[in-house]
Amino acid sequence: MRHADRARMLWADSICIDQGNKKEQGHQVDNMLRIYQGSQKVLVWLGRDTQKYAQIAVYGMKKFAQIVCDARCIDVNSLNEIDNLYDVIPTTDMESRVFDDSRGRAAVAGFVDHSWFKRLWVIQEVGSGSGFQVLCGSSEVPFDVVALTAEYLDFTNKLNTLGIKRCIFMRYRPIISDLSENLLILHNGRYYNASLRSDHVYGMLGLPIMEPLARSINADYSKPFDEVFLDVAKILIPLFRNLDILSYVQHKDGINEKFPTWVPQWDKRVSRNPSLNYLHVKCNAGKTSGLGAIIETTVLRCGGVCIDTVKEREDIDHKWFRNSKATEATDSVLKEHPLIALHSIQKSQRTDGSSTLDERIVAYARAICPVSRDKNVLTESEKWLQDFLQYMIRLLDQVGDNTTPYFDHCDESVGQWEAFERGAYEYMWGRSLFWTENELVGSGPNHLREGDKICVLFGGRIPYILRPKGGFYQYVGEAYLDGFMEGKAIDMLEKGELVEEVFEIH
Repeated sequence: MRHADRARMLWADSICIDQGNKKEQGHQVDNMLRIYQGSQKVLVWLGRDTQKYAQIAVYGMKKFAQIVCDARCIDVNSLNEIDNLYDVIPTTDMESRVFDDSRGRAAVAGFVDHSWFKRLWVIQEVGSGSGFQVLCGSSEVPFDVVALTAEYLDFTNKLNTLGIKRCIFMRYRPIISDLSENLLILHNGRYYNASLRSDHVYGMLGLPIMEPLARSINADYSKPFDEVFLDVAKILIPLFRNLDILSYVQHKDGINEKFPTWVPQWDKRVSRNPSLNYLHVKCNAGKTSGLGAIIETTVLRCGGVCIDTVKEREDIDHKWFRNSKATEATDSVLKEHPLIALHSIQKSQRTDGSSTLDERIVAYARAICPVSRDKNVLTESEKWLQDFLQYMIRLLDQVGDNTTPYFDHCDESVGQWEAFERGAYEYMWGRSLFWTENELVGSGPNHLREGDKICVLFGGRIPYILRPKGGFYQYVGEAYLDGFMEGKAIDMLEKGELVEEVFEIH
């Protein structure tokens, strides 16, 4: 980085900030964004490229970026001005032109797996908008070129590593200032490393989209991390006027009773993706409690209704929904597939010989891969059904079973079995199925258990699982409950079929 013939001014944050002085740390954290925004250029040094993967990766990434930019009639240097690089990647396959060999993809995977891409603080640095150059050995590449490559490799499923996903998120620039983006930003920060737990909050405050939270929180390293996380919840619940934050609680190793169960611990690694990332639902029909959510020290009180109780839990290996496993499986193994197993049970109980779809199987499938609803609910439901039918036909063909009940309702021009499989694989990661006392089927976090309550809380767009504990409740996680994702619980409340309660969650 040094010039051979003249002096050069460099600033390195880890050297220029007294890391042992908590007061100074907090003060300088508030200055970080301004420093990066005022820089002429930011240089990232990854090391000496002793394994020579950087040279291969940088050559391929630059070649790819030039091809893409030429096709779009834009300059490679203008990529920094484009907020969403996803809009730039080619819609047609380029496999024959670039990244068509495993060596090139492996080089990129090694490049983005460097420890710098895992540091939480670099998210804010990249988000400053300054020109970032990544250096490794004798190779140099703009970060925007790296991010463009990552978008393409992820979109085409040529490379799906955590390093690729980290790189994409680092370059993420929300176009719309939506308060819910604050939660998504904090959640995605769980994929990165920080030396201090509270940095999973402080390290994000400099991003422009985080301004609503940054107005109320200053970096204070004298404050324990658990107080910092509690402060975030106390600020965002009344600010958002909803309970969306509950979807981001990750009890990865079971419930920690020493910490408020309803408060997300933002340093916890991701054990499942929040349903709100998949489902656009309003199980509460937009209803908010007359009291509103009340927070007293570490206790959350809010109104709602209890729908049902978990009677039975069923473990589902999400890897069943990965094409490689299903294709390589023998018939005897494939018959253990959860959907095939339920199909066999239901078929043995039918005596009419009709070809009507078994609603129990369809409901079971919806709990495994919920309908991703948008404004056109009917269209999404129809598309989901056709995807599911194609998936079942494929499975039954593999085990030599009768496909008629599914084939008779199938429109081959619409359904894509891969869409159902991909959705199930992503959604069931970290989740289990359950059956309720009223024979409803749903899905929730792996640590749910018999006796847990399925509830709709006013202000929450998704059903929640609560665990009775003495005279209060513990928060277990969000749930999918078939038939109750679009306001049915509120309809039952208004008809007097359910009773409003106040839930005290510790």
